[in-house]
Amino acid sequence: MAKKTVVSKNDYDIPYILGVDLGSASSKLALATFDPELASAVEIVKVVEFSSQKSVERGSVVNVESLSQLLRTALSTLLSDIPSNTRLFYVFSLNAKGMRSFVNKATYPFSTYKEKITQTHIDFANKMAGNLSLDEDQLYLHFMQQYFRVDDRSPCKNPIGELGTKLESEVLLISVLKNELIKIRDCAHLSGIRCDLPCAGPLASAESLLTQSEREKGVLVVDFGDQKTCASLYQDGLPRATAIVPLGSHEISSDLALELQVPFSIARSIKHQFCCVHRSCLEDLSPELDLSDLAPEYHSTVSSQRIYEIAYARTIEIFSLLLKRLVHVDSAVYYPLVITGEGAKLMGLTQVLEEICKTRVRLAQPWNWGGDADQYRSPRFSQVIGLTSIGAQYYQTFLSKEKHPHGETHSVLRSPKEMQKKRQDGSQQSDTQMRSGINWFGAFRDKVKTLLSLGDLQD
Repeated sequence: MAKKTVVSKNDYDIPYILGVDLGSASSKLALATFDPELASAVEIVKVVEFSSQKSVERGSVVNVESLSQLLRTALSTLLSDIPSNTRLFYVFSLNAKGMRSFVNKATYPFSTYKEKITQTHIDFANKMAGNLSLDEDQLYLHFMQQYFRVDDRSPCKNPIGELGTKLESEVLLISVLKNELIKIRDCAHLSGIRCDLPCAGPLASAESLLTQSEREKGVLVVDFGDQKTCASLYQDGLPRATAIVPLGSHEISSDLALELQVPFSIARSIKHQFCCVHRSCLEDLSPELDLSDLAPEYHSTVSSQRIYEIAYARTIEIFSLLLKRLVHVDSAVYYPLVITGEGAKLMGLTQVLEEICKTRVRLAQPWNWGGDADQYRSPRFSQVIGLTSIGAQYYQTFLSKEKHPHGETHSVLRSPKEMQKKRQDGSQQSDTQMRSGINWFGAFRDKVKTLLSLGDLQD
């Protein structure tokens, strides 16, 4: 049974972090607590999973009302056993196909010769590096420092105190579609909660899987989901790129249903139980699969070789498209690969990826983050567990010394009508305010300037 941490009534410094991963096949919620003095000591309290197939497609919310009802029901289950005075900090993942990442550099020349670099110089250089125009439908989600270079010296992470004539800053910028953020916010409001911190899904997956050594040496993390596949590349301990392809293991089920002329539900069962994507796994399967074992009304057989050919072709297509999104990063495809997600347990997946990428591949699931590990030690929970860790780091960095600005408890989950009335009474923003900064970040937005921080959400 998960360990329950009791929080005192007036304790604002030890909140619960609630991660929300809105997936295409199923959505997951993870509740965790942590010690603000040691943000890495996150302990998972409880995990809930619910079906969201008709509300989320390819990482994008398509039915806000339906999803908010499902989310509200799941929240009631998740929060039923924790103290009623618990403070909650909500972290949502974003995985929609409109997400982009790019590295940008800018050089800030000093007004005098050989100045001593201070935080002011760094702020000016970062402002220049982040001054990149976006399409009207895009907003910045993450502004992540990569390195600094003083004059023509070697790159460094902290140039304060050095003497030089110019300072170069390199940053990773991640943007998302404005409409996707708005739908997440509306879904949260209709569910009676807030979206305190949105986070790119690829970064969350890596957070729950990687060791610091892997981040330093370089690694490519791939989350092979049901209707989308996302990746994040780490070099020198920092994220260097992200990519999303709106295809996943769902396409293998669709291909099997089309080619074998069977219903989608049976094709999905075939994928889970008998599908392999590498020829070496055929030796462990029967040459012929009797469909009556899956559905009594079907009395035909299917060749295991045929199933392999269908699944292999689609798998090659998905991962080839994903790697093409990362070709702009030097040596991206040569780093070791960590595979996780809904479709990661396909038989032979690691072997076929080793052949494609010519590198080491390992199947990963979240580490033991305390509590009842049997709840979440599966690749499909990687992203939601990572969200709780990211939320703890953010809270510890920016909020641990302040009173929680919302001052709400989980027992105050409002009805949709109450949330709508609150927005109409004073929380509704003008179009100009919405364009300059999605307002649910509140007091946190201006403080985010480091790793996992959100830039001002401007056009």
